[in-house]
Amino acid sequence: MSTEEYKAKGNDAFRQKNFQEAIDYFTKAIEASETPNHVLYSNRSACYASLHKYDDALNDANECVKINPTWAKGYNRVGAAEFGLGKYEEAINAYNKALEIEPTNAMAKEGLTSASQAKESASSPNVNDMFGKFTDPQLINKLKVNPKTAEMMKDSSLVEKVRKMQTDPQSVAQDMMSDPRLMTVVTTILGIDLQQPPNGGAGAPSSFDNDVQMKDAEPASAAADESPAPKKEETKPKAAEKPKEEPVSSEKELADSYKAQANTLYKQKKFDEAIELYNKAWETYKDITYLNNRAAAEFEKGDYDASIQTCLTAVDE
Repeated sequence: MSTEEYKAKGNDAFRQKNFQEAIDYFTKAIEASETPNHVLYSNRSACYASLHKYDDALNDANECVKINPTWAKGYNRVGAAEFGLGKYEEAINAYNKALEIEPTNAMAKEGLTSASQAKESASSPNVNDMFGKFTDPQLINKLKVNPKTAEMMKDSSLVEKVRKMQTDPQSVAQDMMSDPRLMTVVTTILGIDLQQPPNGGAGAPSSFDNDVQMKDAEPASAAADESPAPKKEETKPKAAEKPKEEPVSSEKELADSYKAQANTLYKQKKFDEAIELYNKAWETYKDITYLNNRAAAEFEKGDYDASIQTCLTAVDE
C-alpha cells in the first residue's frame, strides 16, 4: 500500500479508538514515505498520547516540529505530550511557540490556559471551597459540558446518581463501588482533574490534518526543592523550639505551620508524610482547609476510599 493508504487506515483506526492499530498503520506510512512527513509523526504522536505513552508522544512531536518548524499544530503536540508528563512549564513554552506562529490557534490558547492552571494548582493541593461545589445548583449542567464528563452524563442513570449524591453525600462510596464513572465525576467536581486537556477519544475529526486534542494526563504535581522531613513535634511546642521562625502564638498558627510543611511534602509526592501533617493540623485546629488538602493527598496517593471518607467528613463539618 501507499503512504496515503496507510495514513487513511490509521485515521480510521484512530476514529474507532483502536490506537495501537492506528500506530501500526502510521508507522508503515512513515516507512513508506519517500520524504519525512511531519503530519504522520503528528498523527502517531496523538495515538501514543491516547494510550498515555507520553514519552513516545513527545518523541514523535519533537520529530514533527523538527521536520516542519513553522507548523503551529506540531507545537500543540509537543505541549500536550509535555503536559501528559507533568512538565507544565515546558508545555506552556510549546503552546506559546504555537501562538507565535499562529496567534489565532484555538487549541494552543486552550492548551496554554490548561497548562498554566495545572502549574498553579500543582504548587499547592488546596482548592478553594472544594466541597461546596457538590451543592452547586448548576452542577449537572457543568458536568454535561465538561469534556471529561460530557459523554458519560448522557446516561440518565448516572445523572440520577449525581443528583442523589448532591442530596445524600453518604451514597457516594456505595454507588462508586458499582459505577466507577462516579470517581471521574467526583474528581472533576473537586477540581482535581478539571485542568487536564479534554479527552482525545471523543469527537475525533475525520482527518489528522486538523489538530486532535490529547487524552487526559494523570494528575501530576510540579517538582519542589528538596527539604528535610518535618521534625516530630509535640502538639503545642514552645516558640523556643522553632528557631529561625516567628514564635507560634496560637493553635491556628501552629496548625498552619503543619500545613505549610505538608504542602511542601505534597509537592514532592511524599503523600504519607503530608497526610500525617495534615492530620496534625486538623487535630490542632479545626479548619476545613486541612481536610481539603488531606483529601487531595489521599487521592493522588491512590487511596480513593480514604479520600472519599475525608470528603464526607468535610461536608459534614
